[in-house]
Amino acid sequence: MRGTRVSGVLIVDGKILLALHKRLGEEYFVLLGGGLEKGETPEECIVREFKEESDLVVEVKHKLFERKSDKSYEWEVYFSVKLISGELDFSKNPDLAGNVFQSVKWVELKNLEKLRFYPKSVKEFLLNKFSSVM
Repeated sequence: MRGTRVSGVLIVDGKILLALHKRLGEEYFVLLGGGLEKGETPEECIVREFKEESDLVVEVKHKLFERKSDKSYEWEVYFSVKLISGELDFSKNPDLAGNVFQSVKWVELKNLEKLRFYPKSVKEFLLNKFSSVM
């Protein structure tokens, strides 16, 4: 198991930015984020991950929650982030070479409930937390 995964929630104009993945023929969405590197704070990690995955510059607003992971990481940290600058461009994402990462998309929050999104408990948190924005 790897260490800590850091994820960010970016919502602009009622839309949330999500990464589309495909594994074993199944497409699903996840929040942008990735593994915490040695010597890096969780806040630095999520800013780096957004730049790598979407070419967007974000700023951390606040921590939403932490949880023990049920997958390949030991721990997960979730932040609310604010868009500072940039144009969405995932073509430079180093994860494209692995064939799991497919793209980054803006998705209407009101459509989140219908999506295949992992982890499911995080989807439920997002639906509850941001229901007023939908």
